[in-house]
Amino acid sequence: MQINLTRSKTVWHTKIDNGKEIPQYVSAATINRELNVLSKIFSIAVSNSMLRENPLKHVKKLPVKNKIERHLTPEEELRMYKVCNNNFSFLDITKEAQDKLKIKCANKYSYLKPILIIALNTGMRKSEILNLTWDCINFETNEITILCTKNGKKNIIPMNHKVKTILSEKYKSEYQNKFVFTNPETANKYVDFKKAFKTVCKLANVDKLRFHDLRHTAGTRMASCNVPLPTVKEILNHASINTTMRYVHTMREQKEEALEILSNYVYRENILGK
Repeated sequence: MQINLTRSKTVWHTKIDNGKEIPQYVSAATINRELNVLSKIFSIAVSNSMLRENPLKHVKKLPVKNKIERHLTPEEELRMYKVCNNNFSFLDITKEAQDKLKIKCANKYSYLKPILIIALNTGMRKSEILNLTWDCINFETNEITILCTKNGKKNIIPMNHKVKTILSEKYKSEYQNKFVFTNPETANKYVDFKKAFKTVCKLANVDKLRFHDLRHTAGTRMASCNVPLPTVKEILNHASINTTMRYVHTMREQKEEALEILSNYVYRENILGK
Protein backbone atom coordinates (compact mmCIF):
# COMPACT_ATOMS: atom_id res chain seq x y z
CA MET A 1 0.00 0.00 0.00
CA GLN A 2 1.51 3.31 -1.09
CA ILE A 3 1.29 6.59 0.82
CA ASN A 4 -0.75 9.47 -0.59
CA LEU A 5 1.92 12.10 -1.32
CA THR A 6 -0.37 15.12 -0.81
CA ARG A 7 1.21 15.74 2.61
CA SER A 8 4.68 16.01 1.04
CA LYS A 9 3.47 19.03 -0.94
CA THR A 10 2.61 20.95 2.23
CA VAL A 11 4.70 24.10 2.75
CA TRP A 12 5.64 24.50 6.42
CA HIS A 13 8.03 27.42 6.03
CA THR A 14 9.15 29.96 3.42
CA LYS A 15 12.85 30.79 3.32
CA ILE A 16 14.02 34.16 1.97
CA ASP A 17 17.24 33.87 -0.06
CA ASN A 18 18.51 36.96 -1.91
CA GLY A 19 15.04 38.43 -1.87
CA LYS A 20 13.45 35.27 -3.32
CA GLU A 21 10.90 33.16 -1.47
CA ILE A 22 11.88 29.50 -1.38
CA PRO A 23 9.18 27.13 -0.04
CA GLN A 24 10.28 24.48 2.45
CA TYR A 25 8.14 21.35 2.15
CA VAL A 26 7.36 18.80 4.84
CA SER A 27 10.17 16.23 4.75
CA ALA A 28 9.81 12.49 4.24
CA ALA A 29 11.22 11.90 7.74
CA THR A 30 8.48 14.09 9.26
CA ILE A 31 5.78 12.26 7.32
CA ASN A 32 7.17 8.91 8.48
CA ARG A 33 7.11 10.08 12.11
CA GLU A 34 3.50 11.23 11.69
CA LEU A 35 2.63 7.80 10.26
CA ASN A 36 4.27 6.14 13.26
CA VAL A 37 2.08 8.17 15.62
CA LEU A 38 -1.08 7.37 13.63
CA SER A 39 -0.15 3.70 13.48
CA LYS A 40 0.29 3.63 17.26
CA ILE A 41 -3.16 5.21 17.73
CA PHE A 42 -4.75 2.61 15.44
CA SER A 43 -2.91 -0.20 17.25
CA ILE A 44 -4.39 0.98 20.56
CA ALA A 45 -7.82 1.05 18.93
CA VAL A 46 -7.33 -2.56 17.75
CA SER A 47 -6.24 -3.60 21.26
CA ASN A 48 -9.43 -2.08 22.66
CA SER A 49 -11.62 -3.84 20.05
CA MET A 50 -12.52 -0.55 18.37
CA LEU A 51 -11.00 -1.65 15.06
CA ARG A 52 -10.44 -5.04 13.47
CA GLU A 53 -7.11 -4.16 11.88
CA ASN A 54 -4.58 -1.33 11.78
CA PRO A 55 -5.19 0.40 8.40
CA LEU A 56 -1.53 1.47 8.29
CA LYS A 57 -0.19 -2.03 8.86
CA HIS A 58 0.91 -2.51 5.26
CA VAL A 59 1.76 1.10 4.41
CA LYS A 60 5.29 1.56 3.09
CA LYS A 61 7.22 4.48 4.51
CA LEU A 62 8.77 7.14 2.30
CA PRO A 63 12.47 6.81 1.48
CA VAL A 64 14.58 9.23 3.52
CA LYS A 65 17.71 10.81 2.10
CA ASN A 66 20.63 10.19 4.41
CA LYS A 67 22.60 13.29 5.38
CA ILE A 68 26.38 13.37 5.57
CA GLU A 69 27.41 12.87 9.18
CA ARG A 70 29.36 15.83 10.48
CA HIS A 71 31.40 15.98 13.64
CA LEU A 72 33.23 18.90 15.19
CA THR A 73 37.04 18.81 15.25
CA PRO A 74 38.92 19.93 18.39
CA GLU A 75 40.32 22.90 16.44
CA GLU A 76 36.83 24.00 15.37
CA GLU A 77 35.58 23.57 18.93
CA LEU A 78 38.28 25.88 20.31
CA ARG A 79 37.54 28.51 17.67
CA MET A 80 33.84 28.49 18.62
CA TYR A 81 34.76 28.98 22.28
CA LYS A 82 36.99 31.91 21.32
CA VAL A 83 34.13 33.57 19.44
CA CYS A 84 31.88 33.11 22.48
CA ASN A 85 34.63 34.76 24.55
CA ASN A 86 34.75 37.65 22.06
CA ASN A 87 38.26 36.63 20.99
CA PHE A 88 39.00 36.92 17.26
CA SER A 89 42.79 36.70 17.38
CA PHE A 90 42.72 33.49 15.30
CA LEU A 91 41.26 35.32 12.28
CA ASP A 92 43.60 36.51 9.55
CA ILE A 93 42.45 40.12 9.82
CA THR A 94 43.94 43.38 11.07
CA LYS A 95 43.81 44.40 14.73
CA GLU A 96 41.47 47.23 13.76
CA ALA A 97 39.06 44.76 12.18
CA GLN A 98 39.30 42.55 15.29
CA ASP A 99 38.44 45.50 17.52
CA LYS A 100 35.38 46.29 15.38
CA LEU A 101 34.20 42.69 15.70
CA LYS A 102 34.69 42.80 19.47
CA ILE A 103 32.51 45.90 19.72
CA LYS A 104 29.87 44.41 17.43
CA CYS A 105 29.75 41.03 19.22
CA ALA A 106 30.34 42.18 22.83
CA ASN A 107 28.39 39.96 25.28
CA LYS A 108 26.23 38.60 22.44
CA TYR A 109 27.32 34.97 22.36
CA SER A 110 28.91 34.29 25.76
CA TYR A 111 25.78 32.39 26.90
CA LEU A 112 26.36 29.83 24.14
CA LYS A 113 29.69 28.57 25.47
CA PRO A 114 28.32 26.59 28.46
CA ILE A 115 25.59 25.18 26.19
CA LEU A 116 28.21 23.99 23.69
CA ILE A 117 30.34 22.46 26.46
CA ILE A 118 27.38 20.57 27.92
CA ALA A 119 26.28 19.33 24.48
CA LEU A 120 29.76 18.02 23.67
CA ASN A 121 30.28 16.49 27.12
CA THR A 122 26.91 14.82 27.60
CA GLY A 123 25.49 14.23 24.10
CA MET A 124 22.24 15.92 25.20
CA ARG A 125 19.82 17.21 22.59
CA LYS A 126 19.12 20.93 22.25
CA SER A 127 15.59 20.58 23.69
CA GLU A 128 16.91 18.59 26.66
CA ILE A 129 19.47 21.29 27.46
CA LEU A 130 16.98 24.16 27.14
CA ASN A 131 14.43 22.33 29.34
CA LEU A 132 16.96 21.66 32.12
CA THR A 133 15.84 22.96 35.52
CA TRP A 134 18.04 23.31 38.59
CA ASP A 135 16.16 20.59 40.43
CA CYS A 136 17.43 18.18 37.74
CA ILE A 137 21.04 18.90 38.72
CA ASN A 138 22.45 16.97 41.69
CA PHE A 139 25.89 18.29 42.65
CA GLU A 140 26.26 15.69 45.43
CA THR A 141 25.86 12.66 43.19
CA ASN A 142 27.26 14.48 40.12
CA GLU A 143 24.23 13.59 38.02
CA ILE A 144 21.91 15.28 35.55
CA THR A 145 18.39 13.88 35.34
CA ILE A 146 16.78 14.50 31.95
CA LEU A 147 13.01 14.30 32.12
CA CYS A 148 11.95 15.73 28.73
CA THR A 149 13.53 13.17 26.40
CA LYS A 150 12.65 12.33 22.82
CA ASN A 151 11.56 8.77 23.63
CA GLY A 152 9.87 9.73 26.91
CA LYS A 153 12.34 7.68 28.94
CA LYS A 154 13.98 9.40 31.91
CA ASN A 155 17.74 9.54 31.47
CA ILE A 156 20.40 10.05 34.14
CA ILE A 157 23.82 11.25 32.97
CA PRO A 158 26.87 11.57 35.25
CA MET A 159 28.61 14.95 35.11
CA ASN A 160 32.27 15.04 34.15
CA HIS A 161 34.48 17.75 35.66
CA LYS A 162 33.91 20.20 32.78
CA VAL A 163 30.12 20.00 33.04
CA LYS A 164 30.14 20.17 36.84
CA THR A 165 32.43 23.24 36.80
CA ILE A 166 30.26 25.08 34.27
CA LEU A 167 27.00 24.31 36.07
CA SER A 168 28.45 25.10 39.52
CA GLU A 169 29.55 28.54 38.31
CA LYS A 170 26.11 29.24 36.80
CA TYR A 171 24.31 28.03 39.93
CA LYS A 172 26.15 30.52 42.16
CA SER A 173 24.68 33.47 40.26
CA GLU A 174 21.48 32.03 38.77
CA TYR A 175 20.15 29.56 41.35
CA GLN A 176 17.02 31.72 41.78
CA ASN A 177 15.94 30.92 38.21
CA LYS A 178 13.90 27.82 37.50
CA PHE A 179 15.68 26.94 34.27
CA VAL A 180 19.43 26.50 33.98
CA PHE A 181 19.61 28.59 30.81
CA THR A 182 17.48 31.68 31.19
CA ASN A 183 17.39 34.68 28.89
CA PRO A 184 18.32 37.68 31.11
CA GLU A 185 16.17 40.00 28.94
CA THR A 186 12.95 37.99 29.23
CA ALA A 187 13.65 36.10 32.51
CA ASN A 188 12.36 32.99 30.70
CA LYS A 189 14.19 30.01 29.28
CA TYR A 190 15.69 30.32 25.80
CA VAL A 191 13.24 29.13 23.16
CA ASP A 192 15.98 28.67 20.56
CA PHE A 193 19.34 30.09 19.54
CA LYS A 194 19.52 28.98 15.91
CA LYS A 195 20.56 32.38 14.57
CA ALA A 196 23.23 32.91 17.25
CA PHE A 197 24.62 29.40 16.72
CA LYS A 198 24.81 29.98 12.97
CA THR A 199 26.63 33.29 13.50
CA VAL A 200 29.17 31.76 15.90
CA CYS A 201 29.86 28.98 13.39
CA LYS A 202 30.37 31.53 10.62
CA LEU A 203 32.74 33.69 12.69
CA ALA A 204 34.67 30.59 13.77
CA ASN A 205 34.99 29.33 10.17
CA VAL A 206 32.98 26.19 10.94
CA ASP A 207 31.01 25.09 7.89
CA LYS A 208 27.81 23.04 7.62
CA LEU A 209 27.43 22.27 11.31
CA ARG A 210 24.03 21.70 12.90
CA PHE A 211 23.59 21.79 16.66
CA HIS A 212 22.54 18.13 16.56
CA ASP A 213 25.99 17.34 15.11
CA LEU A 214 27.42 18.10 18.57
CA ARG A 215 25.50 15.08 19.86
CA HIS A 216 26.95 13.02 17.04
CA THR A 217 30.40 14.40 17.90
CA ALA A 218 30.04 13.30 21.53
CA GLY A 219 29.11 9.77 20.43
CA THR A 220 31.92 9.63 17.88
CA ARG A 221 34.52 10.78 20.41
CA MET A 222 33.42 8.19 22.95
CA ALA A 223 33.54 5.42 20.34
CA SER A 224 36.97 6.50 19.09
CA CYS A 225 38.26 6.18 22.68
CA ASN A 226 36.91 2.60 22.81
CA VAL A 227 33.94 3.30 25.08
CA PRO A 228 31.68 0.20 24.72
CA LEU A 229 28.70 0.87 22.45
CA PRO A 230 26.15 -0.28 25.09
CA THR A 231 27.54 2.45 27.37
CA VAL A 232 27.30 5.03 24.56
CA LYS A 233 23.73 3.84 23.95
CA GLU A 234 22.77 4.43 27.58
CA ILE A 235 24.38 7.89 27.69
CA LEU A 236 22.67 8.99 24.46
CA ASN A 237 19.44 7.33 25.66
CA HIS A 238 18.82 5.40 22.45
CA ALA A 239 15.99 2.88 22.44
CA SER A 240 17.99 0.54 20.20
CA ILE A 241 21.70 -0.20 19.74
CA ASN A 242 21.05 0.13 15.99
CA THR A 243 20.46 3.86 16.48
CA THR A 244 23.77 4.12 18.31
CA MET A 245 25.51 2.38 15.41
CA ARG A 246 24.07 5.00 13.05
CA TYR A 247 25.38 7.87 15.15
CA VAL A 248 28.74 6.37 16.02
CA HIS A 249 30.69 5.60 12.89
CA THR A 250 34.07 3.92 12.75
CA MET A 251 36.90 6.42 12.46
CA ARG A 252 38.99 6.38 9.27
CA GLU A 253 42.15 5.56 11.24
CA GLN A 254 40.48 2.47 12.70
CA LYS A 255 39.44 1.34 9.21
CA GLU A 256 42.99 1.76 7.96
CA GLU A 257 44.38 -0.22 10.90
CA ALA A 258 41.84 -2.99 10.29
CA LEU A 259 42.82 -3.29 6.63
CA GLU A 260 46.53 -3.27 7.51
CA ILE A 261 45.83 -6.23 9.81
CA LEU A 262 44.40 -8.09 6.82
CA SER A 263 47.45 -7.20 4.73
CA ASN A 264 49.86 -8.39 7.39
CA TYR A 265 47.78 -11.52 7.96
CA VAL A 266 48.03 -12.56 4.29
CA TYR A 267 51.77 -11.79 4.32
CA ARG A 268 52.26 -13.92 7.43
CA GLU A 269 50.31 -16.80 5.93
CA ASN A 270 52.47 -16.69 2.79
CA ILE A 271 55.65 -16.82 4.88
CA LEU A 272 54.35 -19.71 6.96
CA GLY A 273 53.32 -21.58 3.82
CA LYS A 274 56.83 -21.57 2.36
